[in-house]
Amino acid sequence: MTLIYDEKYKAPYELSRLSVIQSLIPPGRGRLALDVGCGSGLISKILAEKGWNVTALDIEPRNVELALRVAQHGIVGDVLSVLEGLPKKSFDLVVALELIEHLTAGKLLLQRLYEVTKNDGFLVASTPNRISPVGLSGYYWGEKIANWGKWMAWDESHVKIYSSFEFIGLLREVGWRPKKVYGFWYHGQLPFGIKWSLPFTSSKIFPFNRLGFNTISVCERRAS
Repeated sequence: MTLIYDEKYKAPYELSRLSVIQSLIPPGRGRLALDVGCGSGLISKILAEKGWNVTALDIEPRNVELALRVAQHGIVGDVLSVLEGLPKKSFDLVVALELIEHLTAGKLLLQRLYEVTKNDGFLVASTPNRISPVGLSGYYWGEKIANWGKWMAWDESHVKIYSSFEFIGLLREVGWRPKKVYGFWYHGQLPFGIKWSLPFTSSKIFPFNRLGFNTISVCERRAS
């Protein structure tokens, strides 16, 4: 992971996406939340403002230092290693936004998030979607025809871009029960300068929730 600052979230589409995420986080009432890959603490701040007792986790010490302005606890370390060492079933809510695409062991990440979540607890997770219009254009036009290189959702630190179906399938495979799936949209551009936009920015209605540039899912941990 790298140092993350909040400037990127000032873009209109990011502000709109954050509003969707914020709407999916229930009141905390002092319960325990884990912000995995916390960056500079923007999501930790949202959690804290909703009354959650927040633990912020990131591999970058400076990220955790920034997040501790709003979080009650901070952990510095490799995400998979830290999750393995945390007590099982210890958090009521786990948030992992734009994280799985940075790791080679995506299924293991989801499994370890599951292990540290309490029965009837929740996960809020998101990732870019390979089969969105932008993703399909980047793959078929940019990667296969124009030879612009492998399409990795405009971030060289990404190691795997999942389709929405792959992402939801992995969540189910490790035991998560997806309760809500949102597709998030924004203006895009296709080959030959063709621009497009939709009259909405997010949808939980199939198939639109599986075709957004970003897939956001709220999942419940099954009792075990």
